[in-house]
Amino acid sequence: MYIVVVRHAGTLCTVQDSAELVRSLVGGLELLVNLLKSDHLQVLASACAAIATVARGDEENLAVMTDQGVVALLARLTCTVRFSLSLSLSLSLSLFSPTTF
Repeated sequence: MYIVVVRHAGTLCTVQDSAELVRSLVGGLELLVNLLKSDHLQVLASACAAIATVARGDEENLAVMTDQGVVALLARLTCTVRFSLSLSLSLSLSLFSPTTF
């Protein structure tokens, strides 16, 4: 099961216009956010990478995932010492941070 989730999340990161594709799927963003509740390291890392991909430059996806509690779920993972997770986690968190210039 974990391998299927990891592969599909990884594939999502390579699809052009993946932000729009996920939003068009009923419940797609919610399913993606819910992957952050997994205990499996590869699922978490893949979910973070996929979230970063679909959130990048898409205000609507950012808003929907924020409403679904993505920031709290990402914050829960910040104590990780696993590089494979921390890289995609930091990228995801940076997209949900307010920017000040």
